[in-house]
Amino acid sequence: MNRGIYATGTGILVAQKLLDITANNIANVNTNGYKSDSVAFNDMFQQQLGFNKEYFDGIGTLGIGPQFTGQFADRTLGSMQQTSNPLDAAIATENGMFTVNTPGGTRYTRDGAFNLAPDRTLVTNQGYAVLDKNGSPITVPSGQLSIATNGDLSVDGGKPFATLGIADGTFTKEGENLWTAPDATVEANPSIRQAMLESSNVNPMSAMIDMIKISRSVEMAQKSIQSQDDSTQKLLGSLNN
Repeated sequence: MNRGIYATGTGILVAQKLLDITANNIANVNTNGYKSDSVAFNDMFQQQLGFNKEYFDGIGTLGIGPQFTGQFADRTLGSMQQTSNPLDAAIATENGMFTVNTPGGTRYTRDGAFNLAPDRTLVTNQGYAVLDKNGSPITVPSGQLSIATNGDLSVDGGKPFATLGIADGTFTKEGENLWTAPDATVEANPSIRQAMLESSNVNPMSAMIDMIKISRSVEMAQKSIQSQDDSTQKLLGSLNN
């Protein structure tokens, strides 16, 4: 095995994975409450180098490339954008997510762009029912809706008729801007902002720069593989002469 080519090849695989994730981040730069993704990786394997079989003296290690070990989301709070829609809501802290009911069960989201279904049920843009702190769908009475900072919902200055279900836990992305959390619990002290939306926390300029850097790295790695292959061919040619 040509260790140089193998190490460079594994680096390209990791770079391509990072390129895909960065491209997805850029595609979601305008998605409400979207959290940018990144990757974690380490050395796939390090071989101990030494000499003198009888009295081993280590002279270092030789890595054979990086290995993709996982993907994680940056939960940093996105900027708050004022809207004119009283149904919009944003969570003003990094912790917590809105609870919604989907065909797959209870899920969580940071996207507070809510609407009213024909039966006045509070729903997401995908049509999923927004749940209260007891896990029930929320039906909004006629009138001017007010959302308190603790998530209490009321109309025309009356008594609260429901409280938004804000949960916290160990969240994992599922897709469609939804998350799962097997250990989700009700957030005790949420901080809600009415008529506001949390924007994506993706920095488009930084993401574009990362895309360029990664693409150039892949190009350089491809040239390196070609160069190493050419050198190997020349070596084999000289041995055959």
